[in-house]
Amino acid sequence: MFRESRGFEVRYPFFTDQFRGARLREGLDLDREIDGISGATLSVRALTKLARLALLLHAHRDFAGAGADRRVTLSGLARWHRRLGITGALFFILLATTGVILNHTDALRLDSRFVQAEWLLDLYRISPPVVAPGFSVGDKIVSGLGDRLYLDTLELTEHEGPLLGAVQFERMLVVAVSDEILLLTPAGEVIERLSGADGVPAGMRRIGRDTAGRLLVRGAHGDYSADLERVEWRHEVDSEVTWAEPVTLPPGLRDRLVETYRGKACRWSACSWMSTGRILGAWGVYLVDAAAVLFLGLVLTGLWMWLRRPR
Repeated sequence: MFRESRGFEVRYPFFTDQFRGARLREGLDLDREIDGISGATLSVRALTKLARLALLLHAHRDFAGAGADRRVTLSGLARWHRRLGITGALFFILLATTGVILNHTDALRLDSRFVQAEWLLDLYRISPPVVAPGFSVGDKIVSGLGDRLYLDTLELTEHEGPLLGAVQFERMLVVAVSDEILLLTPAGEVIERLSGADGVPAGMRRIGRDTAGRLLVRGAHGDYSADLERVEWRHEVDSEVTWAEPVTLPPGLRDRLVETYRGKACRWSACSWMSTGRILGAWGVYLVDAAAVLFLGLVLTGLWMWLRRPR
């Protein structure tokens, strides 16, 4: 309560309204001039100082509160950063380990080693295609599984297109595959591959031998006899041909083919299942993607906390 005999006018709105919206300048002075009151100079000065002090304390409180909020934010972020860092470290160890292994593919001969563990092949969803019928050549069977040819369980070579037939001819095995003919030894070694560039009829469908023992193939435009020494093909009409007919594979042979196929379906160098997450299917890929985002988040938040640390 103001009790002085002079200066009581400072309590009236005509004077106090001058302080509404006032701010401090850099020199801690008010940003405006305060009109004095005749005979109340000391009271005007006192209230002006009080106004400056109040504004200074208010500014200090805002600064301290902002610093406290920043410390609370950084502290909470640091806790989450540690927790996520422990989780991310597990993925990082896994990726780093597999990366080092794959980086030494030649030294570890990973290109020549195949995954044999059945559970791992199952997890990686490596399964053979449907086993198609084969073709009997003497006491053996030529069959195709996926893009591979087999003589019994011996893998011969890779090919494109379906297996069309196989016959014995002049101490050789002749195998027709799509638009290609393979000449093999009885042991399964490839002697030669004949294609359209060598005159093999287009649209080949069947292979067989006629009553004279000649080798014939049926193409899109008819039957053709083959002279393999000269690599010539002659169009034939009304030939009596015994065509190679497919046979059902014995269950034991089919099971061994599936096992052989799976055993060479995935090289250790190619099956980067631990690095890509494909061992878990589509969700495994998303999991590795999430781990990558986690690593990126840890890096960015770490840099942000370092830049915002108190100095």
